[in-house]
Amino acid sequence: MSGLGRYAFGALLLLLAATAGGSPANRPAELGEDGVLRWRDDGGEVALFGVNYCVPFTIEYGALEKLGLDRRQVIDQDVLHLARLGLTCLRMPVWDREISDPAGNLLSTDHLALLDHLIAVGKRRGLYMVLTPIVSYATDNESPGFATIYPMQRLTGDAGEPRAAQQRYLAQFVQHVNPETGLSYAEDPAVLAFELINEPLYPAGTTDAHVTDYVNALVGAIRGTGCRKPLLYNGWFDRAGAVAASTADGMTFGWYPTGLVAGRMLTANCLGLVDDLPPLRDERLTRKLKGVYEFDAADVGRPYVYPAMARALRSGGAQFANQFQYDAWPLAASNGCWQTHYLSLPYTPGKAISLMIAGEAFRRLPRGASFGRTPVADRFGDFRVSYGEGLSELVTPTEHLYSSDTSTPPPAAERLERVAGVGSSPVVRYEGTGAYFLDRLAAGVWRLEVYPDSVWVADPFARRTVDDETARVIWAEREMLIRLPDLGSEFTIAPVGAGNGRRPTVRGRAFAVWPGVYCLGRRGATTDLPVDPEYFAPPAVDRPPALWHQPLDAVVAGETARLEAECTAVTGHVTLCLRQGDGERRLRLRRTGPYRFAGDVPTGAVASGALRYALVLEDRGRVVSFPGGALGWPDPGEERGPEVVFDAGRLREAPPVRVINSPGAGAEATLSGGALRLSSTALDPERDCVVDVRAPVTPIEGGASSVVRIRA
Repeated sequence: MSGLGRYAFGALLLLLAATAGGSPANRPAELGEDGVLRWRDDGGEVALFGVNYCVPFTIEYGALEKLGLDRRQVIDQDVLHLARLGLTCLRMPVWDREISDPAGNLLSTDHLALLDHLIAVGKRRGLYMVLTPIVSYATDNESPGFATIYPMQRLTGDAGEPRAAQQRYLAQFVQHVNPETGLSYAEDPAVLAFELINEPLYPAGTTDAHVTDYVNALVGAIRGTGCRKPLLYNGWFDRAGAVAASTADGMTFGWYPTGLVAGRMLTANCLGLVDDLPPLRDERLTRKLKGVYEFDAADVGRPYVYPAMARALRSGGAQFANQFQYDAWPLAASNGCWQTHYLSLPYTPGKAISLMIAGEAFRRLPRGASFGRTPVADRFGDFRVSYGEGLSELVTPTEHLYSSDTSTPPPAAERLERVAGVGSSPVVRYEGTGAYFLDRLAAGVWRLEVYPDSVWVADPFARRTVDDETARVIWAEREMLIRLPDLGSEFTIAPVGAGNGRRPTVRGRAFAVWPGVYCLGRRGATTDLPVDPEYFAPPAVDRPPALWHQPLDAVVAGETARLEAECTAVTGHVTLCLRQGDGERRLRLRRTGPYRFAGDVPTGAVASGALRYALVLEDRGRVVSFPGGALGWPDPGEERGPEVVFDAGRLREAPPVRVINSPGAGAEATLSGGALRLSSTALDPERDCVVDVRAPVTPIEGGASSVVRIRA
């Protein structure tokens, strides 16, 4: 049956297939003299929303190699998820140093082949591309290109060979023919636009006139090939005047309202920070195309911010916007690559659904419209965001989308055609923590797609490596109840696709569901219906139980203190073990949700001094104590001293390796007598920059290096 499941349910029905992604990305777009990008076929305005994705290059390329995984297969699986979320745009930062030689000639490398593959796969799934051909940041991969020779300030400031290398490279890049599509980047409708360079830096004293000349030189190199795609210049360091005076078609903007690299999860309400992005409203850019190359609510774990950001970006006139950045699924388990950013359908389901809702907002809200400010603007059109509920939602007569538990009822449940969410709602009651999708195929027939549970076992925004575990997917059978008038109170459910032989039994609208794809049919209908079986979720991992608890910084003596924990046990319970004198007091925490527990330390146990406690997980006959994950109950008489996590006195007298995340900046790290000294002459004191210094150490208990984080 060509991979399509077929199930009979009773009356003749119109057959509709729910698929990940709509039509292929084949619609050419044209830029008007008013600076507005429109589809050529119907004249409608372009409004595309998506993510950055970096697997073909830099740290993710190397990390996947370390894990021994096929990058092409990972791209296929990730793009399936991006299309499932309804995203329509990918911004691809292209590390030129990995695909060019010192003179700027394009090289045929594995990185370029992966980019070709990503474009081809995305095109089939309806994803348009914004390509940024020059990204000057360093990488651990082989880097023969011109950016390895010339720092960013020479690329932007030197009109000699550095500029010639860029022009040569850009001309060859846009003319490169993708062997998987048979089209050059310049002629492929799936390539929406080119952003000339990523986050340019300039020599001190650089004038706007010089920047305009530089922009025009890059534009001229591409236009000389006959390419007519929109060309935008990155607006880092606010060069709107220079861009307005240039031949570039538009300007791109970045937005990180919560800052970057907090080193921990931010819990405060940040909706007041995302009401507006004023640079988008610069009157000098009135007739220029506007796009947002990167945005994120960095270090925020709760799924309520993205639709509010999409609202502000549309209000400012952006026609495309791309969150930074979507994690390749094998790396999302650790969040070991981009630390301050974290987004994955399997591992951050609530945030993923929030982004899905944001994409709908970006496409539907009129460009340039005003929506007010927080809290009035927390409800806009069919959308609502709530910090208190940790919620994003889209509610219409035909759609019900939510990023966490919601009590909002659908206005016309009998007309629903699409449901997607995490947690429970008046339409779906679900005991799992993964995302699920319900799509109406025809009257009385629905496609259900369920993802495994996701459990965070560490702060994802702390410093992590790809060897760490930050989140875990758990495959488990979970109870689901569906209240869809179109299905009625009696319906059947059948698995779709290979590898899923489970056939749940429905009792009173409820059933136990395993992750996968299913076809639901109202009792009494009969048809031969094709159902799309496409599905991928990360496999289960065989790891010891894990528990994440954020210790309280302080408690007030004589008052109760609330403790919360998240663990990987599907069943079982968690006990708080309080040390009191020579003895111990045990308090059973209550389950507050799947994998989550909470409890209050009684007032009598909170006295002056240190509050010492352990958390013990009991599950299926196994007892594990935390912190540490030791088997058995903790010994109340055991005294534990401080754990050494960094001992500068044990550093070997070898120079540390410097790693800097600012292109063209210079820094030197030296080591003498256990003291670490960092000297820099090129970092901008007005900008927040994080420097990692990897220094060799003598291992205390395993490990070979230490990382010192310095905020400049």
